[in-house]
Amino acid sequence: NRRVCAASTTDHINEHLENVLVDFDFNDVDEEDDLSVGNWWSSQPTASPDTTETLVFALKSPRTLVSRLHIKPLRDPYWQHQVVYTWKKTVVRAYRILPERLRGDPDLAPDLLDSQPPSFEYIEPSTKRKVTRASVLDGIPADPDQDTIDSVLEGQTPVYESPQHEVERDSDDAFVIVFPKGVVANLVTITLIGKNNEQRRGGGYYACVR
Repeated sequence: NRRVCAASTTDHINEHLENVLVDFDFNDVDEEDDLSVGNWWSSQPTASPDTTETLVFALKSPRTLVSRLHIKPLRDPYWQHQVVYTWKKTVVRAYRILPERLRGDPDLAPDLLDSQPPSFEYIEPSTKRKVTRASVLDGIPADPDQDTIDSVLEGQTPVYESPQHEVERDSDDAFVIVFPKGVVANLVTITLIGKNNEQRRGGGYYACVR
């Protein structure tokens, strides 16, 4: 099953958010260090460090018990100074959104919901047509998804919202956000508040997740 993702911005077509997902059911991955160095998402650069990014993950099942979330900032694999593209704080929210709304298909039979992969509905800027996107690869990955995110979350109240977690400025260690017992959701958002580092002076501030 494909898992649909969206990010408020994406810097490059090869740095889309699905890069950071590892399916432990189908891949023999035991350690995070086994991931290839190219598996990351990057925001677009911003002139100010006081900007926020939103990452959205629709879960495979409309009734998923969420227990923990692992986040690993990216250490630049190319530049000699090896800057880490961290952010200042993290907030995680879990939602239970009607599956038919998540898929943009109100006529979908309820007994098929569990077997259908999730998708987002968005307006294609060039044609103004409504498009259903089953995967980030089916859309235009380098375009901002903020309108899509706003549409999906409009009027929704999270079933869980974490406190703000401080992020170490220059550490690429993975950190874990543990959910309280009993959080059942079908969509999780990760808000990255602020940006700490530029790739080079004057080149803009990035937030990047491996």
